[in-house]
Amino acid sequence: MSTVIVPSLEICLIDFNTIFKKIQREYLDKLYEYELIKDNKIIINNDSKKLFYHYVIFNICEHLVNNRHHCKKIIYIPNKLNNFEIFKFDNSLKINKLLFILLNQIKNKLPISFFFQENTVDFDKLTNNYFRDEGNGLELRNILENLWGKFEANYKYRNFSKIKEFAKKNGLIFLDKEYFNNLKTKQLFYK
Repeated sequence: MSTVIVPSLEICLIDFNTIFKKIQREYLDKLYEYELIKDNKIIINNDSKKLFYHYVIFNICEHLVNNRHHCKKIIYIPNKLNNFEIFKFDNSLKINKLLFILLNQIKNKLPISFFFQENTVDFDKLTNNYFRDEGNGLELRNILENLWGKFEANYKYRNFSKIKEFAKKNGLIFLDKEYFNNLKTKQLFYK
């Protein structure tokens, strides 16, 4: 299950693992193409970071724009991603750290709400808890409601200007102003 609708809150909770599958595939393809993998290690330099930043930002935006659910979207991100090929390289801890640094950098730059889970909880287990009217289910509903409330309070300040600056600062020429101008903020939430 990659998306769960929370009808009472009109929220779509989206599993980041689903998005990361595509990010990983495209990123690794480019790393192999540009020979940035050697001796079972990903060479971490400016080029590999730029590619990584590009695929993370681009695929998050594209996934949300193409999501057909008409509700507020929140991306669920566990504190650890498992069972991905990218984490089988010798320097996988550096890759994992780079991913979470990037996600923390962009969480306030994209007009998208992120739910970072402190504990490693499987998405299916987490969402199954939602449907119980007891303990964990009630707690999850309150967390999502509070998360969206905070996000919505700052909604008028949320647009693509910060991510455009981030893209420019990090030399992400493939994520230019035209790309972000073509995306409409509301598409990320209600399309």
